[in-house]
Amino acid sequence: MPPEAGRKLARWRHVQEKPIYWKNSLLKAEGRRIQWHSSAEPRSSQVLCISAFGSLRHVPDVDEILTRLLAGILSFDCRLGPWQLISEHSERSLLGEIGGGTPTCVDVLCTSPRAVVAIESKFLFDAYEGFGCCMQASTKQCVGLYGPASDLNPRTKGSSAANCRLAIDDGRRQARRYWNLGRTYFLDQVLNAQTKGETCPFAGPNIQLMRNLLFAAEAARLPRKKFAVLCVVPQKPSATVRNQISDFQGRILRDRYRARVGIATYDDLIRFLETSTVQTSRPLGSLLQERMKALL
Repeated sequence: MPPEAGRKLARWRHVQEKPIYWKNSLLKAEGRRIQWHSSAEPRSSQVLCISAFGSLRHVPDVDEILTRLLAGILSFDCRLGPWQLISEHSERSLLGEIGGGTPTCVDVLCTSPRAVVAIESKFLFDAYEGFGCCMQASTKQCVGLYGPASDLNPRTKGSSAANCRLAIDDGRRQARRYWNLGRTYFLDQVLNAQTKGETCPFAGPNIQLMRNLLFAAEAARLPRKKFAVLCVVPQKPSATVRNQISDFQGRILRDRYRARVGIATYDDLIRFLETSTVQTSRPLGSLLQERMKALL
């Protein structure tokens, strides 16, 4: 077995031993393909999300529950099932994430014949911290602005007039498509080249939302479907995520796409399950409520 496959298998076995993982949330083949976080802690957002939405696939009224979770938050009619839910989904070719670097990984990709929704889950610590920042800026590969003078990497500095070093090839890593694809969805000023003293609109937490939005949009493009991004957090630690989503909607997105990014809570999901008209769906809500109380 190749070393990487061995590491993934070992982490999958480790996850299954954790109380936060709910048995039968995943098939064996699914569990073995997932890139598990190196520290699947008892309060792991990744494991709770996979347990909750992996188990949701097995309740009889999954389409109705998911419709209720989406309805009223996103701009389109969410009665677009039947839905298929895929945990930890990556597809490098969609955004040009070929070669080196970490590709966009959607926590839960919800697909139907007419729609695609990317779900991003934040549970405890990451809910308080919010969305992740751009590694190019945080590791000093660039100066943190969007402009031709931004690149600090010795391999590529000065070799291109690109406004972002991710837009050019760097060794094995091919140029990302973020900026080209974003022209459809971003405000014009977001794409203007910056000068010294300004800050790239994606140097901070906007980059994770941007990648999820573009992933959903590209996954929905052929065949043409509706698309959206939904962040799911517990109600109590949701303030940071709510503020970051509001900032992304107001500063980055064109008016027509602002409602394509929304927020729901695990509290909502629990309520929908516990009040389900299908009796066999209610235990999942009770189990999720129990774990939420214990962990929060």
